[in-house]
Amino acid sequence: MHEVGPTGLPPAVYVAAGDLCTWERRDEAGEVLATDTGSGQTLVELRPTDATFISAEGCGWWSALAPDTPQLDEVGPGTFAVGRQLAPGRWR
Repeated sequence: MHEVGPTGLPPAVYVAAGDLCTWERRDEAGEVLATDTGSGQTLVELRPTDATFISAEGCGWWSALAPDTPQLDEVGPGTFAVGRQLAPGRWR
């Protein structure tokens, strides 16, 4: 479990790659604001209103998605950021 905010993780979009990655964003009361489970690349946007962020070992390491991330030519399984990682349009 990681604290979000001035003494913890700064609000940003984070990316990880792993098998069966499960994560949760929670508020100050411990209520789940959002959760997801997936494989391949996983994205989560930590917001200033989040209190904690929890992720399973299957996620691996999280890192902030840099604003100047080069766009990908091809993708595998997972969730990707349109406009930051992928050009908008149809993909197949």
